[in-house]
Amino acid sequence: MGILIQRAPVLTRLIGMLLWLALLLPATKADSGSRRSLSTAPEVAKASCLRLMARETRWPDSAFVSADAPFVIGLLQGQHLQEPLTRLFDKERIHGRAVTIRTVKSAGEAGNCHLLFVGNQNAESLRRELRQLQGRAVLTISEQWDGLDAGAMITVGIVAEKLRFDLAVAATEATGLKVSADVVELSLSQGKRKGPTP
Repeated sequence: MGILIQRAPVLTRLIGMLLWLALLLPATKADSGSRRSLSTAPEVAKASCLRLMARETRWPDSAFVSADAPFVIGLLQGQHLQEPLTRLFDKERIHGRAVTIRTVKSAGEAGNCHLLFVGNQNAESLRRELRQLQGRAVLTISEQWDGLDAGAMITVGIVAEKLRFDLAVAATEATGLKVSADVVELSLSQGKRKGPTP
């Protein structure tokens, strides 16, 4: 761990956050008397992961209509993350920009979003939705584990009470996005997944 701390302070912060998320679920389960129920814990973890991805990804200047335009997070079938995301971004800015969170009915409405979270749906529906954003600088995150094969750039979920995520580096870079090397290193495949299957 000492080597990691010397090599990459950002990586250390990421690992610390992921360890916190890994501990969140068991602690919530044990504390049945608390106001937070077990069912809300995954939403908090996933919202924190979206925040991490937003902070550790760089967008081209052309993705914003102006220098003071907000950073827009879209939720497609992701209303369960609205409240935790709103709390997380209450006073926080992303890359110096205010954050706007909005619900969209289809990926076609998410063209002006910078990050789009897509809730659980089957692979074919996900593929059809994400096809509408092909080539756009929108970081697409799915909670469907086969989401990368359907065209998502990142997939995230809770496995054995731990936050897990994977990403396809080629798919993100093809749209001008750049995910930090530290995040890539922490992903399940270390970014080696190719993205959508033919």
